[in-house]
Amino acid sequence: MVRPTTLQTPWLPLAIKMGGPAELYALLQIELGISEATAKRVCRGTGTLTYNQWRIVDAIFWAHGLEP
Repeated sequence: MVRPTTLQTPWLPLAIKMGGPAELYALLQIELGISEATAKRVCRGTGTLTYNQWRIVDAIFWAHGLEP
């Protein structure tokens, strides 16, 4: 049985479009150069990113047809 996700908006719609939270975390790791733990913290709202990293996150949302 798959464990339900606790992601909230705006991350949940992005994770759904990508195929699940694991894929979202993997993309954030690659694109931002962060660890999986940091990616999870960012999606929970407790992690910090630089301004340039947030710009990359915005681009990821727009590339998937979502507003950040």
